[in-house]
Amino acid sequence: MKKYVILIISIFLICGCEIKPQIEKEEQVIDGLNFKVEYENYNSLNYQLNIEKDNNFKYLDMNNIKNVFSSNNVIFIGEPQDNKSRYLVNSLNDIQKDYDVDIYYYNYKDNNPKYEIKDKKIIKTADGTKLYGEMLDKLNEYINPLNMEKEDQIYKTEEKLFSTPAIVFIVDKTIYGYYDDFEFDSSNNSIKLAEQYQKLIIEGFKKITK
Repeated sequence: MKKYVILIISIFLICGCEIKPQIEKEEQVIDGLNFKVEYENYNSLNYQLNIEKDNNFKYLDMNNIKNVFSSNNVIFIGEPQDNKSRYLVNSLNDIQKDYDVDIYYYNYKDNNPKYEIKDKKIIKTADGTKLYGEMLDKLNEYINPLNMEKEDQIYKTEEKLFSTPAIVFIVDKTIYGYYDDFEFDSSNNSIKLAEQYQKLIIEGFKKITK
């Protein structure tokens, strides 16, 4: 009887060790497919993207944000209907092929607070999510106060929003690089990062994979 008990426990322990990697793999596949669908859904109205099913994009959320900022990682801040975000995804698709790195995706539209100009003032119309609050707490010093324009008039506030697109590199639990000002070149019906910005991104990928 003891032999059977030991055998059952051994099988359970062996299987238990395989459960976590299997779950992580399934989550990677699901996130990759969701990201592909989210961005390719806007192909008819925006710059067209062809994203592989087994891409390295993962969704940033409240369950993983602590781990993401406590190890070497890269975060992409974007929104699917924004063409500059789509251009950056196009470049990241190519760059990530040379590096086995997950790219954590923060959706600007789904998480950021919303504002509008009313009575010549900037008014908040919707609060940001808890994820926005966590991101703001960690990246506050890299973000500029919000400016909005209406009828050639500029309105300012001390409130902060993430710009899109943006890339964040985290190395040894600190922010190695925060980039939200990009230029793009067009050739052969493809729009990609200008060479100097490609070098910045590649340098960041190299840094987090050392």
